[in-house]
Amino acid sequence: MSMQHRPFTAVSPAIDAEAFMFEQLGFVAMHAGMAQTYLEAGDTPGLNYSLKSLTARVRAVVGIVNDLQAHNTSTEAPAHG
Repeated sequence: MSMQHRPFTAVSPAIDAEAFMFEQLGFVAMHAGMAQTYLEAGDTPGLNYSLKSLTARVRAVVGIVNDLQAHNTSTEAPAHG
């Protein structure tokens, strides 16, 4: 019994990964804008907070992408030579 190749997908039975990533990337954009504003204002604590928040959101998305890729790789059929 061979498994069919499944392309990268953001569908998961536990969560809607695509919606989660979309939301997190929206927060990334928001935090990047806030970081620019804090930088212009010379507000170092605000800049640090925005950068930490941005980094946490990016890591969350990267984690989901890595998990989905690992899942897809583990379910792919071996290449026939």
